[in-house]
Amino acid sequence: MTLEVLTSFKIRANGKEVTLQPGQRIRVKEEIAERLLAEGKVRRIGDNLRGKEEAPEKTSEGVRENTRELSDEELRRKLSENKFAPVRIYSRLLDDTLWLVWDEAEMKQLIAKGIREAIYTANEISILRNKSKEHLEAVHRTKKVFPGAIAKA
Repeated sequence: MTLEVLTSFKIRANGKEVTLQPGQRIRVKEEIAERLLAEGKVRRIGDNLRGKEEAPEKTSEGVRENTRELSDEELRRKLSENKFAPVRIYSRLLDDTLWLVWDEAEMKQLIAKGIREAIYTANEISILRNKSKEHLEAVHRTKKVFPGAIAKA
């Protein structure tokens, strides 16, 4: 079973002690996976993350998912009404994994926990949503080099 590590912990593998870090993917036997899942140290790949091989299939009509794009007004209303927990996702557009958080305070918490992937706040998503692919790629590269960088309007 393939899992994603949520918190740092040590495990014995092939006679050696190995320290696993948040964001790492591991493959373990079912019985070990169940124990780690129960302890909250890992999650199954796909619970909140799509890897490249798990991305939805593209068709000539678009992506095979029941999705609809929100208007700017709908997005602002939803963001102001609903706070969400940090979530790690796979972006097909950027071909990379990234984190979505509510605000800069949550971003700083993830960085303090050792997360090295790009992290975006809800406000940044609102600002960046209508930018070109090239612009988004440039912002993403910057965020990967400078953890905690914030995109401004």
